Amino acid sequence: MCVAASAGPVGLVARYGWCPKPPKPTPTPTPTPTPTPTPTPTPTPSPTPTPTPTPTPPSTPTPSPSPTPS
Repeated sequence: MCVAASAGPVGLVARYGWCPKPPKPTPTPTPTPTPTPTPTPTPTPSPTPTPTPTPTPPSTPTPSPSPTPS
């Protein structure tokens, strides 16, 4: 509700009247969104190389005893 200024200081108040400004609503602080932590990618384990089997040397056949001539 504006109050008309009948007499008062010269200026805008005396010319146009005095309107009390409505109290500014206190701005509700907008919550800052907490950044979701990006999951660190787990490094894929490098495949362990299968050890190459060491070649077994060919078994030397044990010489069979020669039959003794009778």
